[in-house]
Amino acid sequence: MRLFSSFILFCIAIVGIIVFLSLPPRDFPDSYILTVENGDSVHSIAQKLSAAHTIQSQTVFIIYARIFGNERDIHPGEYLFSGPTPTYKMALRIAGSDFGIEKKKLTIPEGSTNEQIAKDVVALFPNISYDSFLQALQGKEGYLFPDTYSFFPSTTQADIIDALEKNFSYKISFFDARIKQSGFSELQILTMASLIEKEAFGDVDRATISGILWKRLDAKMLLQVDAATRFDNSYDTYANVGLPPLPIDNPGSKALDAALNPKNSQFWYYLHDKNGGVHYAVSFAEHKKNIQTYLK
Repeated sequence: MRLFSSFILFCIAIVGIIVFLSLPPRDFPDSYILTVENGDSVHSIAQKLSAAHTIQSQTVFIIYARIFGNERDIHPGEYLFSGPTPTYKMALRIAGSDFGIEKKKLTIPEGSTNEQIAKDVVALFPNISYDSFLQALQGKEGYLFPDTYSFFPSTTQADIIDALEKNFSYKISFFDARIKQSGFSELQILTMASLIEKEAFGDVDRATISGILWKRLDAKMLLQVDAATRFDNSYDTYANVGLPPLPIDNPGSKALDAALNPKNSQFWYYLHDKNGGVHYAVSFAEHKKNIQTYLK
């Protein structure tokens, strides 16, 4: 009986010590941001917290962290702690990816150019230079996937570009097999998809215009895509036969799908009226008539 009582007292003492060591240190900062990087372990996080005077015991933090989750569940990012926070609550928030900081959403529409992406990024992150960001995007047109991204307010230029490129690699992987079957290179498909993004606005038009452009390409006719003329002469599809040397924007999934699934039709020509409607023609004479009807 005495032995059992001693054991109970010992357990109570241990619990009491853990509870005491779970209290925030007296010199806990008024506000603290913990940055968890990829590859950080529970031990390395405990060391960061201890160095910042936000926990009394690394061991107690590690105990809580392993109770609430495991190292594979830790999500990198910035965790804001506004004022003294008990160790168990810090561990619980980290295990639950409760950052305490509202992320900024960056939405890149389909068909965005690098210039448009740079403008959107700078508007959201004033600490990033437009010229520097645009320079870093050089040669990446077509390889930045349109999507909605979430970033911490302190994110860097490199972080944003890395996220866009990784998402592109992931999304394009779903098209890999079809690109190989098409007989065209990834670059050619991306370039065609970038033209379709500027020339078509609906699913039916995407497929039809894709069919027309591929047919003209195969017949060695000029593609005559107006949007490509914003670049240098090598992109001018009114002067040069074939695809532009590189994509003219960053196409999304629907344009890629249309580039890989062109619709066969009798049409060789198309134009957009002032309201964005598309009008097709079989012959050049019919096309000229459409120009007189819808553009004059």
